[in-house]
Amino acid sequence: MGGLIGPTLGGFFAQPAKQWPHIFGNLQLFVDYPYCLPCLVCAVYVFISMVLCAIWLKETRPDECDNPPPIRSILNRKMLGMLGIFGWTVTVVFSQQALFPLYLFTPVPIGGQGKTPPQIAEYGAANGLFQGMWLLMVLPRLDRWIGTKRTFNIVAFSFPFFTVIPVIANAFARDNHWAISEVMLAIYVSFGSATGMTFTSVQLLLNSCASPGAIATVNGIAVALCGIVKSIFPAVINSIFAVSVSNQIAKGYLAWFIMVILAAGVFGCSLCVPDDRPRRGSNADVKRRVLEAEGQEAMESGHP
Repeated sequence: MGGLIGPTLGGFFAQPAKQWPHIFGNLQLFVDYPYCLPCLVCAVYVFISMVLCAIWLKETRPDECDNPPPIRSILNRKMLGMLGIFGWTVTVVFSQQALFPLYLFTPVPIGGQGKTPPQIAEYGAANGLFQGMWLLMVLPRLDRWIGTKRTFNIVAFSFPFFTVIPVIANAFARDNHWAISEVMLAIYVSFGSATGMTFTSVQLLLNSCASPGAIATVNGIAVALCGIVKSIFPAVINSIFAVSVSNQIAKGYLAWFIMVILAAGVFGCSLCVPDDRPRRGSNADVKRRVLEAEGQEAMESGHP
Protein backbone atom coordinates (compact mmCIF):
# COMPACT_ATOMS: atom_id res chain seq x y z
CA MET A 1 0.00 0.00 0.00
CA GLY A 2 2.80 2.40 0.90
CA GLY A 3 4.61 1.60 -2.34
CA LEU A 4 1.47 2.57 -4.28
CA ILE A 5 0.31 5.65 -2.38
CA GLY A 6 3.73 7.08 -1.43
CA PRO A 7 5.09 7.76 -4.96
CA THR A 8 1.69 9.09 -6.04
CA LEU A 9 1.58 11.63 -3.22
CA GLY A 10 5.26 12.46 -3.73
CA GLY A 11 4.68 13.34 -7.37
CA PHE A 12 1.46 15.18 -6.58
CA PHE A 13 3.06 17.48 -3.99
CA ALA A 14 6.39 17.95 -5.80
CA GLN A 15 7.25 21.45 -7.06
CA PRO A 16 4.20 23.12 -5.46
CA ALA A 17 5.34 26.64 -6.43
CA LYS A 18 5.03 25.64 -10.11
CA GLN A 19 1.89 23.53 -9.77
CA TRP A 20 -0.05 25.94 -7.55
CA PRO A 21 1.64 29.35 -7.88
CA HIS A 22 -1.35 31.18 -6.40
CA ILE A 23 -0.91 29.21 -3.14
CA PHE A 24 2.80 28.45 -2.86
CA GLY A 25 4.34 30.85 -5.38
CA ASN A 26 5.04 33.53 -2.76
CA LEU A 27 6.53 31.10 -0.23
CA GLN A 28 10.27 31.21 -0.81
CA LEU A 29 10.81 27.93 1.03
CA PHE A 30 8.94 25.97 -1.63
CA VAL A 31 10.53 27.98 -4.44
CA ASP A 32 14.05 27.21 -3.22
CA TYR A 33 13.24 23.64 -2.19
CA PRO A 34 10.68 22.25 -4.66
CA TYR A 35 10.58 18.82 -2.98
CA CYS A 36 10.17 20.11 0.56
CA LEU A 37 6.37 19.77 0.65
CA PRO A 38 6.22 15.98 -0.01
CA CYS A 39 8.92 15.49 2.63
CA LEU A 40 6.88 17.53 5.12
CA VAL A 41 3.74 15.54 4.31
CA CYS A 42 5.66 12.32 4.89
CA ALA A 43 7.10 13.62 8.18
CA VAL A 44 3.64 14.61 9.45
CA TYR A 45 2.26 11.20 8.48
CA VAL A 46 5.06 9.40 10.33
CA PHE A 47 4.60 11.62 13.40
CA ILE A 48 0.85 10.95 13.52
CA SER A 49 1.44 7.21 13.07
CA MET A 50 3.98 7.26 15.90
CA VAL A 51 1.53 9.00 18.24
CA LEU A 52 -1.31 6.64 17.36
CA CYS A 53 0.91 3.58 17.88
CA ALA A 54 2.18 4.91 21.21
CA ILE A 55 -1.39 5.37 22.45
CA TRP A 56 -3.31 2.40 21.04
CA LEU A 57 -0.87 -0.28 19.80
CA LYS A 58 -0.83 -3.23 22.20
CA GLU A 59 1.91 -5.80 22.68
CA THR A 60 0.91 -9.11 21.10
CA ARG A 61 3.44 -11.29 22.96
CA PRO A 62 3.93 -9.78 26.43
CA ASP A 63 5.38 -12.94 27.98
CA GLU A 64 8.09 -13.24 25.35
CA CYS A 65 8.96 -9.55 25.66
CA ASP A 66 9.26 -9.81 29.43
CA ASN A 67 11.62 -12.80 29.22
CA PRO A 68 13.72 -12.46 26.07
CA PRO A 69 16.62 -14.91 25.61
CA PRO A 70 20.16 -13.54 25.94
CA ILE A 71 21.40 -11.95 22.75
CA ARG A 72 24.52 -14.10 22.78
CA SER A 73 22.39 -17.22 22.59
CA ILE A 74 20.50 -15.75 19.63
CA LEU A 75 23.55 -14.75 17.59
CA ASN A 76 24.80 -18.23 16.84
CA ARG A 77 26.64 -19.16 13.66
CA LYS A 78 23.46 -19.94 11.75
CA MET A 79 21.82 -16.65 12.73
CA LEU A 80 24.91 -14.58 11.94
CA GLY A 81 25.07 -16.14 8.49
CA MET A 82 21.39 -15.47 7.91
CA LEU A 83 21.78 -11.85 9.04
CA GLY A 84 24.63 -11.47 6.55
CA ILE A 85 22.43 -12.80 3.75
CA PHE A 86 19.64 -10.49 4.88
CA GLY A 87 22.02 -7.52 4.91
CA TRP A 88 23.28 -8.23 1.38
CA THR A 89 19.75 -8.65 0.04
CA VAL A 90 18.38 -5.43 1.52
CA THR A 91 21.47 -3.56 0.31
CA VAL A 92 20.69 -4.53 -3.28
CA VAL A 93 16.93 -3.94 -2.93
CA PHE A 94 17.31 -0.49 -1.34
CA SER A 95 20.04 0.57 -3.76
CA GLN A 96 17.97 -0.40 -6.78
CA GLN A 97 14.88 1.34 -5.39
CA ALA A 98 16.92 4.53 -4.95
CA LEU A 99 18.60 4.31 -8.35
CA PHE A 100 15.54 3.81 -10.54
CA PRO A 101 13.87 7.24 -9.95
CA LEU A 102 17.19 8.99 -10.62
CA TYR A 103 17.58 6.96 -13.79
CA LEU A 104 14.09 7.98 -14.91
CA PHE A 105 14.85 11.67 -14.32
CA THR A 106 18.23 11.64 -16.11
CA PRO A 107 18.18 12.78 -19.79
CA VAL A 108 18.22 10.03 -22.39
CA PRO A 109 21.48 11.02 -24.16
CA ILE A 110 23.55 10.43 -21.02
CA GLY A 111 21.90 7.27 -19.68
CA GLY A 112 18.36 7.87 -18.39
CA GLN A 113 14.81 8.33 -19.60
CA GLY A 114 14.16 12.07 -19.23
CA LYS A 115 10.86 11.69 -17.37
CA THR A 116 9.10 14.49 -15.47
CA PRO A 117 8.41 14.21 -11.70
CA PRO A 118 4.71 13.35 -12.25
CA GLN A 119 5.70 10.63 -14.71
CA ILE A 120 8.26 9.28 -12.24
CA ALA A 121 5.52 9.19 -9.61
CA GLU A 122 3.35 7.19 -11.98
CA TYR A 123 6.13 4.65 -12.52
CA GLY A 124 6.65 4.43 -8.77
CA ALA A 125 2.96 3.90 -8.12
CA ALA A 126 2.74 1.24 -10.84
CA ASN A 127 5.78 -0.50 -9.39
CA GLY A 128 4.19 -0.47 -5.93
CA LEU A 129 0.93 -1.85 -7.32
CA PHE A 130 2.61 -4.72 -9.15
CA GLN A 131 4.86 -5.49 -6.22
CA GLY A 132 1.81 -5.74 -3.97
CA MET A 133 0.19 -8.13 -6.43
CA TRP A 134 3.28 -10.35 -6.53
CA LEU A 135 3.49 -10.42 -2.73
CA LEU A 136 -0.19 -11.06 -2.07
CA MET A 137 -1.12 -13.33 -4.98
CA VAL A 138 2.04 -15.20 -5.99
CA LEU A 139 4.38 -15.42 -3.02
CA PRO A 140 2.00 -17.27 -0.66
CA ARG A 141 1.37 -19.95 -3.30
CA LEU A 142 5.07 -20.35 -4.09
CA ASP A 143 5.87 -20.51 -0.39
CA ARG A 144 3.33 -23.30 0.07
CA TRP A 145 4.22 -25.27 -3.07
CA ILE A 146 8.01 -25.20 -3.04
CA GLY A 147 9.01 -23.66 0.30
CA THR A 148 10.55 -20.35 1.25
CA LYS A 149 14.14 -21.24 0.38
CA ARG A 150 13.35 -22.40 -3.16
CA THR A 151 11.17 -19.35 -3.68
CA PHE A 152 14.10 -17.17 -2.61
CA ASN A 153 16.40 -19.12 -4.96
CA ILE A 154 14.13 -18.66 -7.97
CA VAL A 155 13.43 -14.97 -7.43
CA ALA A 156 17.09 -14.24 -6.65
CA PHE A 157 18.12 -16.02 -9.86
CA SER A 158 15.95 -13.62 -11.89
CA PHE A 159 17.27 -10.53 -10.10
CA PRO A 160 20.35 -9.86 -12.34
CA PHE A 161 18.34 -10.31 -15.53
CA PHE A 162 15.73 -7.76 -14.53
CA THR A 163 18.43 -5.37 -13.28
CA VAL A 164 19.94 -5.06 -16.75
CA ILE A 165 16.61 -4.03 -18.34
CA PRO A 166 17.06 -0.26 -17.68
CA VAL A 167 20.32 -0.39 -19.65
CA ILE A 168 18.52 -2.00 -22.58
CA ALA A 169 15.67 0.50 -22.35
CA ASN A 170 18.06 3.45 -22.52
CA ALA A 171 19.97 1.92 -25.42
CA PHE A 172 16.74 1.72 -27.43
CA ALA A 173 15.77 5.26 -26.41
CA ARG A 174 19.14 6.58 -27.59
CA ASP A 175 18.46 5.02 -30.97
CA ASN A 176 15.00 6.66 -31.04
CA HIS A 177 13.20 3.32 -30.65
CA TRP A 178 10.85 4.85 -28.11
CA ALA A 179 8.14 2.22 -28.31
CA ILE A 180 10.57 -0.61 -27.56
CA SER A 181 12.11 1.43 -24.75
CA GLU A 182 8.70 1.95 -23.15
CA VAL A 183 7.94 -1.77 -23.48
CA MET A 184 11.19 -2.58 -21.69
CA LEU A 185 10.31 -0.16 -18.89
CA ALA A 186 6.87 -1.74 -18.63
CA ILE A 187 8.46 -5.17 -18.29
CA TYR A 188 10.82 -3.85 -15.63
CA VAL A 189 8.02 -2.25 -13.62
CA SER A 190 5.55 -5.14 -13.92
CA PHE A 191 7.68 -8.28 -13.90
CA GLY A 192 10.83 -6.78 -12.41
CA SER A 193 8.86 -5.77 -9.32
CA ALA A 194 8.68 -9.50 -8.55
CA THR A 195 12.25 -9.20 -7.28
CA GLY A 196 10.72 -7.47 -4.26
CA MET A 197 9.78 -10.98 -3.14
CA THR A 198 13.44 -11.47 -2.22
CA PHE A 199 12.96 -9.05 0.67
CA THR A 200 9.90 -10.83 2.05
CA SER A 201 11.41 -14.28 1.45
CA VAL A 202 14.62 -13.45 3.27
CA GLN A 203 12.58 -11.96 6.12
CA LEU A 204 10.62 -15.22 6.43
CA LEU A 205 13.86 -17.21 6.38
CA LEU A 206 15.38 -14.95 9.02
CA ASN A 207 12.38 -15.46 11.29
CA SER A 208 12.50 -19.23 10.75
CA CYS A 209 16.04 -19.29 12.15
CA ALA A 210 14.91 -17.72 15.42
CA SER A 211 13.00 -19.23 18.31
CA PRO A 212 9.60 -17.62 19.06
CA GLY A 213 11.00 -15.70 22.00
CA ALA A 214 13.91 -14.37 19.95
CA ILE A 215 11.95 -13.04 16.97
CA ALA A 216 11.55 -9.56 18.45
CA THR A 217 15.30 -9.30 19.09
CA VAL A 218 16.15 -10.63 15.63
CA ASN A 219 13.77 -8.16 13.99
CA GLY A 220 15.29 -5.36 16.03
CA ILE A 221 18.72 -6.28 14.69
CA ALA A 222 17.25 -6.48 11.19
CA VAL A 223 15.76 -2.98 11.54
CA ALA A 224 19.16 -1.68 12.66
CA LEU A 225 20.81 -3.31 9.64
CA CYS A 226 18.24 -1.72 7.34
CA GLY A 227 18.91 1.69 8.87
CA ILE A 228 22.65 1.33 8.32
CA VAL A 229 22.15 0.14 4.76
CA LYS A 230 19.72 2.94 3.85
CA SER A 231 22.03 5.60 5.29
CA ILE A 232 24.99 4.51 3.15
CA PHE A 233 24.43 2.41 0.07
CA PRO A 234 21.63 4.24 -1.82
CA ALA A 235 23.72 7.43 -1.63
CA VAL A 236 26.79 5.51 -2.82
CA ILE A 237 25.08 3.94 -5.84
CA ASN A 238 23.44 7.23 -6.80
CA SER A 239 26.81 8.99 -6.56
CA ILE A 240 28.34 6.34 -8.81
CA PHE A 241 25.47 6.82 -11.25
CA ALA A 242 25.96 10.60 -11.25
CA VAL A 243 29.69 10.30 -11.93
CA SER A 244 29.04 7.63 -14.56
CA VAL A 245 26.52 9.66 -16.58
CA SER A 246 28.45 12.92 -16.18
CA ASN A 247 31.66 11.40 -17.52
CA GLN A 248 30.00 8.75 -19.69
CA ILE A 249 31.84 5.93 -17.96
CA ALA A 250 30.69 2.72 -19.65
CA LYS A 251 28.26 4.95 -21.60
CA GLY A 252 26.65 5.97 -18.33
CA TYR A 253 25.83 2.41 -17.33
CA LEU A 254 28.50 1.81 -14.66
CA ALA A 255 26.07 1.94 -11.74
CA TRP A 256 23.75 -0.57 -13.40
CA PHE A 257 26.63 -2.94 -14.15
CA ILE A 258 27.58 -2.79 -10.47
CA MET A 259 23.97 -3.48 -9.55
CA VAL A 260 23.91 -6.54 -11.82
CA ILE A 261 26.97 -7.92 -10.01
CA LEU A 262 25.41 -7.21 -6.61
CA ALA A 263 22.13 -8.80 -7.72
CA ALA A 264 24.03 -11.90 -8.83
CA GLY A 265 25.46 -11.93 -5.32
CA VAL A 266 21.91 -12.20 -3.95
CA PHE A 267 21.50 -15.44 -5.89
CA GLY A 268 24.83 -16.66 -4.52
CA CYS A 269 23.64 -15.84 -1.02
CA SER A 270 20.37 -17.66 -1.61
CA LEU A 271 22.30 -20.88 -2.21
CA CYS A 272 23.79 -20.59 1.29
CA VAL A 273 20.45 -20.22 3.08
CA PRO A 274 19.79 -23.00 5.62
CA ASP A 275 17.13 -25.50 4.59
CA ASP A 276 13.70 -24.56 5.85
CA ARG A 277 11.21 -27.18 6.90
CA PRO A 278 8.41 -27.98 4.45
CA ARG A 279 5.35 -25.86 5.10
CA ARG A 280 2.25 -27.99 5.77
CA GLY A 281 -0.12 -25.24 6.82
CA SER A 282 -3.13 -24.09 4.88
CA ASN A 283 -2.89 -21.41 2.23
CA ALA A 284 -4.41 -18.98 4.75
CA ASP A 285 -1.63 -19.80 7.22
CA VAL A 286 1.02 -19.17 4.58
CA LYS A 287 -0.61 -15.89 3.56
CA ARG A 288 -0.65 -14.84 7.21
CA ARG A 289 3.08 -15.50 7.48
CA VAL A 290 3.70 -13.50 4.33
CA LEU A 291 1.59 -10.60 5.58
CA GLU A 292 3.50 -10.60 8.87
CA ALA A 293 6.79 -10.53 6.98
CA GLU A 294 5.49 -7.70 4.78
CA GLY A 295 4.64 -5.72 7.89
CA GLN A 296 8.15 -6.22 9.21
CA GLU A 297 9.51 -5.31 5.76
CA ALA A 298 7.52 -2.07 5.75
CA MET A 299 8.89 -1.17 9.17
CA GLU A 300 12.46 -1.95 8.13
CA SER A 301 12.30 -0.23 4.75
CA GLY A 302 10.61 2.88 6.13
CA HIS A 303 7.51 2.56 3.91
CA PRO A 304 4.30 3.16 5.87
